[in-house]
Amino acid sequence: MLTQRVVMMFFIAFVGVVIVAVSRMDGLPYGAFLLYKKSAGGTVIQFKENNMNNILTYEFIDSSGDRYENTEYVDASTYFSVKPGDNLKITYFPFYPKISSPTPLVRFRKTGFQIMSLGLLIILVAGIIAVATFKRLYSHGKEDRKY
Repeated sequence: MLTQRVVMMFFIAFVGVVIVAVSRMDGLPYGAFLLYKKSAGGTVIQFKENNMNNILTYEFIDSSGDRYENTEYVDASTYFSVKPGDNLKITYFPFYPKISSPTPLVRFRKTGFQIMSLGLLIILVAGIIAVATFKRLYSHGKEDRKY
């Protein structure tokens, strides 16, 4: 019974890891923006429209004067249309400016952050239950030795 619980907790933790891995592309930048963010002016270099995802390439200069270029996939269902040469407000994480996003699109990353947080919570709960189960197995082993 306890062994089944341990196996189940490892499976649940694995599901949590998969959830975090899938949602990290949106979750990590949004989490970084929650910690600390700065804004800068940027320029659209290229905007390709596709059926599923539009591809936006932009550049910006951070507060220290370094130039960064980033490519972002914009869901086609999101109303966001720009053309090369347009000015764009960019939100970036100042400690690692490669984590950046056009400011109007930052809010769309919130769902990815929430899903990633749920995955981390699942991993934490599964870990706590697994540790409690191992402790219980260990204490039962000690009791068995007394007889």
